[in-house]
Amino acid sequence: MRLTGEEICVGLFRRRFGGDDADHEHVDLNERSPVTGLRYGDIAILGQLIELGADLDEPRHAMWFVHLPDHDAATLAAARAADAGFEVDVLEPGEPSPDWTVVCGRDVVLSPGLILETDALLEGIAAELGGRFDGWEAAV
Repeated sequence: MRLTGEEICVGLFRRRFGGDDADHEHVDLNERSPVTGLRYGDIAILGQLIELGADLDEPRHAMWFVHLPDHDAATLAAARAADAGFEVDVLEPGEPSPDWTVVCGRDVVLSPGLILETDALLEGIAAELGGRFDGWEAAV
C-alpha cells in the first residue's frame, strides 16, 4: 500500500474533521507530532493500516525508500542498510524515480519507536550520501 500525501491528507482529515478539505487548514505531513514525535504522514499511514484491518501488534513486511544521486552512493547505502538488518534492493533510475533507489525491507511489528528509529537511520544514510529519504509502506 503506497499512498500519496494528497490521498492520505484527504482520507484522514476529511474523516476526522468532516467536509471539504478546503474548509480546513492544511497539515504538513512532514511535520512531527509533539506527542509521538512521528511525522503526521506516518500517523496517517498507521491509521490507514488500522482502517484496512491490520493488527499492528502482528509482524508485517515493511519497506523504506532512499533515493540517491548515483550508483556508488546507492551501493554504499544498500551495504549500510544490509548491515542494519534490512533486505535491500537497488533500483536503477527510471519510473517512478529518476534517482537510484534503495528499497530496504524487513518484517517488523510497527511501533512509534521502530518508525522513529528506522526513519532516523535511513535519513542519516541518505543525508550523508547526498540523497533523500522517501518514507515507508507496509503490508496490511
